[in-house]
Amino acid sequence: MDVKILVIVYGCLSANLGNAADLVDAVNAARSFDTDMAAAREGRQAGHEKRWQGIAGFLPSAQLDGGYNKNSQPGMPYGEYVQKHNWSASS
Repeated sequence: MDVKILVIVYGCLSANLGNAADLVDAVNAARSFDTDMAAAREGRQAGHEKRWQGIAGFLPSAQLDGGYNKNSQPGMPYGEYVQKHNWSASS
């Protein structure tokens, strides 16, 4: 892993690309493109998320649902249409 970083830093410093890169920029670029370091960084972040996933079952939750339905039934003795309203709430 260290050899990869040194090779990338050397490549960044020896290339004549028209804009200068100092050593700090080269090291930061090498760190951002190194797959081993990226995997370690993402694994650490996933470990932090496990904590929140673990306590999610203990946190309260609420849900509210509602609906409206209108059915047209011409020729029926009780009216031209039937309306239905419903709602439910749960916690």
